[in-house]
Amino acid sequence: LPAQAGRTKAKPRLPLTIGGHPRPCHTAAKLLGQSWHLRTPAQRGRIMPGTGRLLTITLASFALTAIAGIAPADAKKPKNIKDITLSPIVTFDSGSGEGGAEIVAFDSVNDLVLVTNGEENRIDIFPLPAGAPSSFDLTPFGAGVQSVAVRNGLAVAVVAADPVVLPGSAVFFDPANPGAGASAVVQVGALPDMVTFNYQGTQALVANEGEPRCIDSGGAGVTDPTLATNPNGSISIIDIMGGAPAGVTTVDFTSFNGSGANLRAKGVRVGTWPGATVAQDLEPEYITVAKDGKTAYVSLQENNAIAIINPKTGAVIDIVGLGLKNHSLPGNALDASDRDDAANIRDWPVHGMSMPDAIASWKSNGRTMVASANEGDGREYFNNAENDEDAPGAEICFIDESRIKDLTLDPSFPLPPGIASLDELQEDENLGRLKMSKFFPSEFAGGVPPIDDTDPSDVAGLTYSRLANYGARSVTIWDSAGNLVWDSGDQIANKVLATIGEDAWVNGPVLGTTGAPDGRSDDKGAEPEAVAAGKVFGRNMIFVGLERTGGIMTFDATDPTSPTLLEWVQTADISPEGMQFVREDDSPTGTALLIVSYEVSGTTTVFEVEKQ
Repeated sequence: LPAQAGRTKAKPRLPLTIGGHPRPCHTAAKLLGQSWHLRTPAQRGRIMPGTGRLLTITLASFALTAIAGIAPADAKKPKNIKDITLSPIVTFDSGSGEGGAEIVAFDSVNDLVLVTNGEENRIDIFPLPAGAPSSFDLTPFGAGVQSVAVRNGLAVAVVAADPVVLPGSAVFFDPANPGAGASAVVQVGALPDMVTFNYQGTQALVANEGEPRCIDSGGAGVTDPTLATNPNGSISIIDIMGGAPAGVTTVDFTSFNGSGANLRAKGVRVGTWPGATVAQDLEPEYITVAKDGKTAYVSLQENNAIAIINPKTGAVIDIVGLGLKNHSLPGNALDASDRDDAANIRDWPVHGMSMPDAIASWKSNGRTMVASANEGDGREYFNNAENDEDAPGAEICFIDESRIKDLTLDPSFPLPPGIASLDELQEDENLGRLKMSKFFPSEFAGGVPPIDDTDPSDVAGLTYSRLANYGARSVTIWDSAGNLVWDSGDQIANKVLATIGEDAWVNGPVLGTTGAPDGRSDDKGAEPEAVAAGKVFGRNMIFVGLERTGGIMTFDATDPTSPTLLEWVQTADISPEGMQFVREDDSPTGTALLIVSYEVSGTTTVFEVEKQ
């Protein structure tokens, strides 16, 4: 096969010797301390009846030995292939529990899975499919690892400073030789939350969130948000030459200062932090780069927007507001209460802000498409550098959300069918518990001045004519200009309900945990958090991780105007946070992979993307 970019040769399937004859095998290993186990073809429906046994491997010589009868690999599969499915083949356990796995990357040159371990402030490195794990310690470079990326055998991790309002670092290293230490360290913006390479490997781009902290210049806590330290959000663009960083440009949004009213008119959520400039208010969360490397898309989660950047020049082409999702329309229903003791997915007169976390891009008939996982995120800050509500002496500094029952609705506020009054609407079992934005894009009746000309912490006496809730509880496809192409509506919630039934309804607490059923309906529901895109069997696929409900939903987006939800796959892992799609040409198994890191369980699972 022809060589692939960044590789010396195409990878064959892992050979498994059965009865003296090598057979291709899709298996890979699960790391549990130093013990390894394999899912065998028996677990794939390809075992001869009565011959299933556990397959074991010996790591001393990295040789695989079958100790049980296994059906030949050419055993017939079903002829009627109806869908594409995810089959888990290996799980790596960080051993650190919650926080032990958040963001994942794959090194296709060395067949290594790289995972951020926030609990230990390191990168865990797992050979795929098997081999001794290693790690890269980041404690010399900052207080907390945030993200990792790798391209052409060069890895980079981004680390926040302490406190996070100071510039962070991008740390480059060789993932195949982490013991050699950092090859380069580049200063980036405050709170670097995500890093990615362009497809060509000539640039690494960092989303510097620039979150505020309610501390003064000396680090002492404050309860007045106008006195908080609030760095600019920014994007650092690092040029790569000869396998090493060759310069950095950090782009911020100071050119938009004074343009708050114009941005709000486009639906961009700015002006909600007292005294903040637009550059301070905008908070980059995630980046995806078009395949040609000429355009980067940056999710501005708290601002319900996407910035479009030219990474070659550093120019900000546009900031696009993502609008509002009308949950009163058919197909946009949501379960809004955690106190109704039921799955009550219905239309409500509220408007969802997409507020995407992860975004992913791909080409569809020559056009760039961008998918967003519409998680939603509010702002809640306490008077300490860690933003810890449980810290001694912690007091609230700023919060932008409120439950509907605590707001005063205008008499003109619409009532849905079956609700006779505003008092009934604001009961806990209806909309009373749902958390809304107290500020823009919620609207006040009576011609309230622009929010940045008032004190947004003081909304007493205002009556609301429109309410905006956090997250659209969906995945959305946008075109290259940020125009809406398609939204999944209420498919995610309805798929969960149809799969597990009303008696087992879970709208948030991860399946298999002790969280109260229906416990996140009043917040952001399933919370689509992670998204990845890739082409498999000639079809464009979108994979969406549900942070709260758990599991991965797969959409066939070959027609981006009308994707099809194929399946919802659940494993024992808890809370998917990061995803990496691996093309079959880059896969050590010869099959396309989806690698998913799970924050709460601290595990990372590798799925093969197969025909069913």
